[in-house]
Amino acid sequence: MGARSAIDLLPPEIRAAVHDAIRDGAMIDEIVARIRDLGGDVSRSAVGRYRKKALDLVKRQREADRISEIWVRELGERPEGKTGRLAIETLRTLAMHAAVDLGEREGGIDPDEIGTLALAIRRIESAGKLSAERELAIRRETANEAAGRAEAAAAEAAEKAGHALPPEALKAIREQVYGIVEEPAA
Repeated sequence: MGARSAIDLLPPEIRAAVHDAIRDGAMIDEIVARIRDLGGDVSRSAVGRYRKKALDLVKRQREADRISEIWVRELGERPEGKTGRLAIETLRTLAMHAAVDLGEREGGIDPDEIGTLALAIRRIESAGKLSAERELAIRRETANEAAGRAEAAAAEAAEKAGHALPPEALKAIREQVYGIVEEPAA
């Protein structure tokens, strides 16, 4: 890993002022003047390199946000099925590549970037969990509906034959055919 930027070595309040200035669109000379007004001392070239990296990072973040918006628009907030799982895995892979790139970057890793990346990874993992839970719920609902139809058909067939199916037989259909076991009441 390369050396840290001269800006990274400034006190936190001066770094915050630099970040505010960059966010406000300040040019290099304005940022240098602001640093000096606050008692810091860095070269114009150090400010230029730092500003360029910060603006590049903002640009990449905006591109990532646009891509995310497209995915959400195409897949919905909670992607489902194979396509949704693929999207989550793709985003997880991209996040891991971003983490590696951050670690190899000259000047080290900015704690704000780590926080942003950690939040992205947490959201990706959460989306994966939601997708799995939703799929499980759909499967349970489908099994319950099928079991209900099977019970109704068995009861109707028994009734036509002049018999009534006991509740134990209906329970056995649900448990043995569909694997649906009712939890005992507490």
